[in-house]
Amino acid sequence: EIETRNPSDLAELLQSLPGVAVQRSGGPVDPVRVSIRGSASRHVLVLVDGQRVNSSADGESDLSVVPVQAVQRIEVHRGGSSAQFGPNALGGVINIITDVGRGLERSVSVDRRAGSWADDFRSVSLANAIPVDSVVTRFFWSRQSSNGDYPFSYSVQPVGNEVSGIRINNDAGRSSYHLAAQYRPKAHMLLKFTGQLSETERGLPGNAPDQNLQARAEDDRTIVGGIWQIRPSERLSGEIQVGYTRYRQYMVDTVITPSVNRFHTEYDNRILTAGARSDWHPWDGQTVGVSWQVRNEWLDHDDLMPNRTGTGHTSRVDYGMGVSTLQRLRLPSWLVFDQLTADVALRWDRAHTEHDSTGIQDSVNYVSSEFWSPKAGVAMSCGDNTRLTVRSSYGKSVSLPAINALFWKPDARSSGNPRLRPERSEHSEAGVELSTGWRGHRVRMGATYFHSYVSDLVVWQAGRGGVWKPVNLAAARTTGHEDFVVLAFADDLLQVEYQNTVTSALNREPGLNSYGKRLTFTPHYQTAYSIRFNHSHAFLDYSVRLVDIRYANASNDKWYEAYRVDDLRLGARLSHGRWRLEGEYKVCNMRGEHYTLINHYPMPPREWQIGASLTYDIVP
Repeated sequence: EIETRNPSDLAELLQSLPGVAVQRSGGPVDPVRVSIRGSASRHVLVLVDGQRVNSSADGESDLSVVPVQAVQRIEVHRGGSSAQFGPNALGGVINIITDVGRGLERSVSVDRRAGSWADDFRSVSLANAIPVDSVVTRFFWSRQSSNGDYPFSYSVQPVGNEVSGIRINNDAGRSSYHLAAQYRPKAHMLLKFTGQLSETERGLPGNAPDQNLQARAEDDRTIVGGIWQIRPSERLSGEIQVGYTRYRQYMVDTVITPSVNRFHTEYDNRILTAGARSDWHPWDGQTVGVSWQVRNEWLDHDDLMPNRTGTGHTSRVDYGMGVSTLQRLRLPSWLVFDQLTADVALRWDRAHTEHDSTGIQDSVNYVSSEFWSPKAGVAMSCGDNTRLTVRSSYGKSVSLPAINALFWKPDARSSGNPRLRPERSEHSEAGVELSTGWRGHRVRMGATYFHSYVSDLVVWQAGRGGVWKPVNLAAARTTGHEDFVVLAFADDLLQVEYQNTVTSALNREPGLNSYGKRLTFTPHYQTAYSIRFNHSHAFLDYSVRLVDIRYANASNDKWYEAYRVDDLRLGARLSHGRWRLEGEYKVCNMRGEHYTLINHYPMPPREWQIGASLTYDIVP
């Protein structure tokens, strides 16, 4: 998908996947969050080379800081995945693996793109710039900027009052540096290193009806990781992984009125991870894995305003151990199915969160929790050229309360709640997939039905004196199905694709026993059609996305209308000797649709982008 679509960013790539809802807050450099199967965005765990990038403060992640040009592949795990990845994977996991390089070829690539709203992107990529035997390296640098001042217009139903204007204070710029290397000292041993630095500065325009002219933000993110893999025998392999993530955020507005809304705050979030895994293959078709992991998080929050409402220093440590087994069995020939696959995983975690001081309303400064996360799945398949697969799974997952929700220092508007319990879910799914092919043509189709129940859901409620406080008072039940059909002709020269996700994400309000309200900003359906022509010298991609209404409040009496977005991309490729040139032209939202994805944060109308990349193979 990455190779054929050549997306501008991760949001463009992920928004066409079944079950994945992208939540953008504006232009190309603005934050990007995702929801999977109706989950909250904080329930989706995002990993870059195995390192968590979700903020310890609020549990959210920003996919816009990861340049898609540095990505090798992305694993999307839909549904709760705590049994494999630990806490905070209640809604799913997006595991991003960056590009280390392909072999020992040496090359240099440059990329330059320009587009609407003064969007400017440039990058340089070096493969194996250091010619050392058995060492593969990849360096990537990019810079993107935009003034973000696009026009907008939208309305909230049923009143229908239109909000329109120009998006102001929406400029942004980001520089990204990425280095990956791997070294094989022996045939059975491999060392990997990845490092990424992202520096962002942008305006904070706020919501469209009440835009902010002054607020600014700076985000600096550092991700460093190392992996040591060893395979002493054909049936035994092991891996040790260490990583460090640092997320520094600075936000300021000392002019906004009323003065109670002013802020001047700094976050410094550090995450240190270490873990190991061993896989044993006692016989063909069976794998037994044992793993352990420890993650230590530190969060420092300083409020530089005179009232000093910063949270201060908080630390969290999570110990996790897991065991898993995968069994593949050949079934007797007289059965309809010829292969059975069973997958079972169980993980134990113990988390301890400690705050350096207590507020005037709470005397608790630490929280401990211990939990088990099981998951089991089975699949049966038959056929070779025409293959049918049916599968199902069941599991439980958990999400720890964000540190801000636990220990937010009480003030006139909000207060943390150190007595919050972890959010827990039960999730199951069942699916069927059929694939067949003939003479260079192929067909794939499938459907997956899913169900999730989340208890102790954390919601913020207004208490005495209008002070907002998070509480475990709600539950949510999500059911739905994902369908897809892919038709590919002439060895993928032409591909037609249909994808549809129907999600009924219902919320049980406090004090009620019925599930009668849809979760906010979760569309009932998302449908995508696309047609792609991909030749060695030319390509064309046209896609249409249809999205249902999204409710703007928990009572479901205000909503944003359904919308349709049409995107077009076309380009050409040329090769001569060691030189490769690729150019493309892209138009997003061709119909100029006015819509929003989150509350009062409008998306740009019609956008265009033109770009070219040039690659020179130093050593083919």
